[in-house]
Amino acid sequence: LLTFSFVEMGNHLQNTYSELEQSKGDLENKVAEQKRVKELLRISEEKFKTLSRTSPVGVFQTDTVGNCIFVNEKWCELTGLIFDVAKGDGWAGALFDEDRERVFKEWYEAAQKRLPFKSEYRFKKPNGEITWVLGQASEQIDNEGISVGYVGTITDITERKETEEILRRSQKMDAIGQL
Repeated sequence: LLTFSFVEMGNHLQNTYSELEQSKGDLENKVAEQKRVKELLRISEEKFKTLSRTSPVGVFQTDTVGNCIFVNEKWCELTGLIFDVAKGDGWAGALFDEDRERVFKEWYEAAQKRLPFKSEYRFKKPNGEITWVLGQASEQIDNEGISVGYVGTITDITERKETEEILRRSQKMDAIGQL
């Protein structure tokens, strides 16, 4: 009878040991997977930083309500703002006064409909220089389909706008000359 108890106890201990070994293996697999995911995230973040650093366009990122949480160097160059001034809603202060309300309205409408934002507007730098940009942004969605913010670009279109204005004036002068 006593021998049977030792045998049962031995079997129980063997089963418990096997379960612990399995749990240890599962835990090691989970840790390895977490390390792999963490490394993939680091690589992805590094790619984003490299792309935004070397991009010929201004890159920005906002939260879900449009507060600025990231801008690249080119964005700062085009707007005349540094990140510490641009963050939050500080970026809006650099919008050209005549464009501000329209840009806010277009942004709000795009966000409400979960559509990409695209608009031409102006920034006024602290030195008074005006920069025309084509602004574009798309919503960032998490794995559960929930909006987590927006990533966008601003492209300098100042030369194109100046050329269009020269052409418009020339055409107007031609029309006056024909009268």
